[in-house]
Amino acid sequence: MKTKFKRIASLALGLVLALALAAPALAAETASGTEDSKSQAIHEVVFKKTMKLHDTTESGITLYAPAITYLYTLSAAAGDELKIDTTVGTAGDLNAAYQTKDNKLLSMVTVKAGDATGAPTVTIGDPGANTATIAFANTDTVAAAEHAYITKDLKINVTAKALADGGIAGVYRYKIVESINSGSKTRAEAGITNSSYSETRYIDVYVGYDTAGTALEIKNVVMFKSTTDAVTKTEGWTSTSDLDTYETVDVTVTKTVTGDFGDKTHNFPFAFTVADAETGSLYSYKTTDKELQSGQTFGTAVNEANYNSDVSLSNGDTLVIYGIPVNATKKSTVTVSEKNDTYDVYTYKATGSFTAADTDYMSFDSGTKLSAKKVTSDISAAITDLAFENHVTEISPTGVVLRVAPYAILLGAGVVLLMAASRRREEEEDA
Repeated sequence: MKTKFKRIASLALGLVLALALAAPALAAETASGTEDSKSQAIHEVVFKKTMKLHDTTESGITLYAPAITYLYTLSAAAGDELKIDTTVGTAGDLNAAYQTKDNKLLSMVTVKAGDATGAPTVTIGDPGANTATIAFANTDTVAAAEHAYITKDLKINVTAKALADGGIAGVYRYKIVESINSGSKTRAEAGITNSSYSETRYIDVYVGYDTAGTALEIKNVVMFKSTTDAVTKTEGWTSTSDLDTYETVDVTVTKTVTGDFGDKTHNFPFAFTVADAETGSLYSYKTTDKELQSGQTFGTAVNEANYNSDVSLSNGDTLVIYGIPVNATKKSTVTVSEKNDTYDVYTYKATGSFTAADTDYMSFDSGTKLSAKKVTSDISAAITDLAFENHVTEISPTGVVLRVAPYAILLGAGVVLLMAASRRREEEEDA
């Protein structure tokens, strides 16, 4: 039994010693495998497309992006594009992942076109291709502020070719051009402005040998834009001068009741429609005593079918419509209606900067079946307020006299007849 145990212990000890001797070789093989894998790994970097939403709104309101799709086309740089020096400018987040020492790039190395012999493989999007899109829609939202931003990423995948596949060390230049995707709304239709920036970005891929000198790997990836003044490194279309801006405005409708006999506690029913067929965005609204109604579709009538209390205003109340586009080619139209559902006779006046408005007092008769008074406005950045005033003048005493006159005449006639009869009786008694 003891002999058998000694044999097993000796065998185990021999195995441990064998593994110990083999460990350096295994480690070297593993490291080599890791290095080889690293040289062929896809380097994923991203650049960003940012849209700015601008609105004159209060906090707590949701802003909705317009509908627009951008197309990004990748190709090899050529001609004079290969002569641009990328050492000027500051690094963005994209470049930080592949910084060289002191942020100095190899400007003494001749830049090759992205389709040159031995160039790395570069694709954009997921799955990778030579074209990709970034789409914005009204499902993209941000909390209200004077300036709010929506940012989306586009992936760039870079792979160095292996030496066995004809890979060659060097600096290779590509470009990505931004345009509007076919079938998308144009910037003007979507209400987007400030789009005068350069729509081309360049990408330099630095391919060099690994530390062992046996395989190629990605050393650096730099994106930049070329301007008339300088070459600026950038992570994409994100700088303050490269933003597309969707500008909206808020329209405030106020209600005032004047006159000695105007009912300032009564809620007059209102209705409205905001028509905008192009941007694809949404808007919101709320009244003084009603909660915010978010995500309303342009062109849908609110409350016009029944003029009930869903949208009603009394003296001093407001109706605010948030997120109306300003710069679309087809201007938004706001139609606001008020109905007199009382049995009092008011006069009516609408004021503000808008078209087709009733600007003078007119009769606003009593009754529940009357047509509403309407105000239509073509919205621009300068138009933010519409005001409705209902007025009741003091009641004339003449009206009281007219109402009692028949009874007064009958009473007077009776008094005259009574006096005549009394005088006749006196005359008969004297006779």
